Amino acid sequence: MTTSRRTITATVAMGAALALLAPLAVASAVAGPNPNPGAFDVIATGLNNPRGVALGDHDTVYVAEAGLGAGNAIAGAVIGIGQTGSITRVKHAGSASPKVKRVVTGLWSTAGVQGLSIQTLGLDGIAVKGHHEIVGIMGKSNVAGTNLGSLVRIHGNKIRNLADVGAFDYAWTETYQNEAWASAPYANPYAVALVGKKTYVVDAGANTVDEVLKDGTVRVIARLSDQGTRNAAPTCIAVGPDHALYVGEYKYGSSASVWRIDPKATNPDDLNTVLNVATVWATGFKTITGCAFDKQGTFYASQYAEGNIQTAPFADPTTGRTLIGVGELEQPQGIAVANDGTIYVADHGDNQLAGQGRLVRIRR
Repeated sequence: MTTSRRTITATVAMGAALALLAPLAVASAVAGPNPNPGAFDVIATGLNNPRGVALGDHDTVYVAEAGLGAGNAIAGAVIGIGQTGSITRVKHAGSASPKVKRVVTGLWSTAGVQGLSIQTLGLDGIAVKGHHEIVGIMGKSNVAGTNLGSLVRIHGNKIRNLADVGAFDYAWTETYQNEAWASAPYANPYAVALVGKKTYVVDAGANTVDEVLKDGTVRVIARLSDQGTRNAAPTCIAVGPDHALYVGEYKYGSSASVWRIDPKATNPDDLNTVLNVATVWATGFKTITGCAFDKQGTFYASQYAEGNIQTAPFADPTTGRTLIGVGELEQPQGIAVANDGTIYVADHGDNQLAGQGRLVRIRR
């Protein structure tokens, strides 16, 4: 199949952009993946550091935008704190004429120096519950005067803080910082999943998987510890065909793993269980920033530094892998797969310039 590329609809209206600125079985021997490009369509542009992607009802897709820190549409991302985060909704996402609208603005965003560039954190993870209720996780932690690090519920223009996951995880890492398996205290909640009546959050800074109870109580159910570094940096979470949780990690090189957690085997009150309940399901991925399963059970992982998506069959993740979006994607982030197999992925998810992000639709 040859790659078909076209921009169908695009830029989030400038008025909305200006309103915004006003107030992320063990496969030990993995066969090399084969390219499978698919039909590639850009269905939304003008996004500010898009991260998580979630499917809603009636062919609707939501995209979390981490924002521009203290920046704006002219200056782009600027070091500091601002209310430049947002959520964009795409109705009729699978049609020839998607309808794009930025439906939530004014979310907290922070930008700081990361290596040689500026990294922005804000609304990084997103999930949809019911018709219009959105649950999101804000990145970073302990930023005074903001809800960064918090699990939030958004309904219309109302934002409710459900739990300060970042503050809890930071305190948890402080408690155990001197243990052999631990790393320096840090927290950066990055992805969220709604599974039945349960809410799970992965923290890329604390290397934890948390369960958040209805009363706002946060419990660490798993601490991921990658061999050699003590930092797995988990960035995504998806529910597998076996109802287990699958968590992807961010690492350079051919070493990023996907971890499996059986929710029934967790015990947040027992540290030994917390440290050992997660097992490696598959290896051979690179810099995972988003993950999902399709209806047939195939696993999809966005690979940030590689600029593509890698798939793995659920039955045997060591074989039958494919690469999607090679030469088309750049810094892909969150990913979601609809029931008909259509892939939606946030692209250009880490950019200092304003409005460079986009939502891509891929059909295979």
